Amino acid sequence: MKMKWRRAALILALALAAGAGGVHAEAVRPPDEPPAVAEGRRMAEQMRTMAGSEAWVRFHGRPGPEVRALLAEAGGTEDDALTAVYRVRLSDGAVRLLSGGRPLETLPASLREQGRRNGERAAGMFLNSLEGTRAVAAAGLCAAEEAFVDRTLDGSAMYLYVYRHSAPVLVTFLEGREHAVLASGCFLFGWTGEALDTEDAVRESFHGFFEGIETVSGGAE
Repeated sequence: MKMKWRRAALILALALAAGAGGVHAEAVRPPDEPPAVAEGRRMAEQMRTMAGSEAWVRFHGRPGPEVRALLAEAGGTEDDALTAVYRVRLSDGAVRLLSGGRPLETLPASLREQGRRNGERAAGMFLNSLEGTRAVAAAGLCAAEEAFVDRTLDGSAMYLYVYRHSAPVLVTFLEGREHAVLASGCFLFGWTGEALDTEDAVRESFHGFFEGIETVSGGAE
């Protein structure tokens, strides 16, 4: 475990309670998939196309070999596949970590929701920063953002899309006025090839950064 992650995990451990057990499910795409989940799935695939496109990489300059190696991993292979989708939310410890160690309760009540939203939007890049500048650079090259209308979404939401061989994708949905939704997607490069096949595995691999983990589809038997 890297030293930066050790420090982050130590802070998180002070704020975390014991989690629930893992859930197993067959890797299928439900016919009644919520619009936000389907949009996140589409964004994740678009990001993988970006990562695997030499034209896209050249368009954004001349990244070094280490960044290119990460992009090649994110682009996936022909036998790669989406294996699971989880809905997650930031733990209180994660929110505190993202705000420099200060809990939301230090903000006026009218600003706490905005503070949490800012943390949710920054979560993906923060996790990449624990892996170093090359991960941040690679994630920035393939970050995606979409705006759409979704009358079924109630508040903000975060979904984690897990692939068999390549980096998982975290998509954050922030609800605005009149059911407008802003979605932003980010690769998580430190978790390529991780066995994120149960809710417990997600909880443990991210050291409690996420809580309230729910399986939307996929998982291990």
